[in-house]
This record gives sequence, C-alpha cells and structure tokens, in this order.
Amino acid sequence: MGIAFDSSGFDAFAARGVPSLESMRAGFANAATAVVRADRLTSASESWSQRTLERVMSIDTIRPVGDVARNSAAAIVARTEHRLLRGD
Repeated sequence: MGIAFDSSGFDAFAARGVPSLESMRAGFANAATAVVRADRLTSASESWSQRTLERVMSIDTIRPVGDVARNSAAAIVARTEHRLLRGD
C-alpha cells in the first residue's frame, strides 16, 4: 500500500514562487473573514435567523483573534492568523 502525491496544486507556484510572508499577512484578514462568514452561513438554518445573520455579516464580521483553544472554523482561523503574525 503506497501513498500517491498529487503535485498539481504546486504548479501555479512553479513559475512565480510562493507568496512572501508580508503578502500572506496582508491578505489574510480578508481570507479569514470569508472563511468565518462561509462557515457561519452554512451552519445556520434556513430561517429568518439565517437571513438576519446574512444581513448583519454583510456589514461586518465578528470573529475571535489570538491563540483560541477551540476547534471551530473561526478558532482555527484565529490560531492561523496569530501564528502568521508571529512569523511561524
């Protein structure tokens, strides 16, 4: 039983290289907000509360920051951002 490695995901980086730490830091807040919004909207029920949540989140998104010790999408994003800002 072997393990197959699909390297096609790396093809885009072959020509231009991987993003710099500064580039990743600069773009992470927008990506983090998108992940948290998507997770919350897909986990909400199809009801008036979901429509309200969608309206509120179109204005702003509240999400945890720092080294959060939970396993939700928002917590994982918070830990990732925390480590990215520390240079890990």
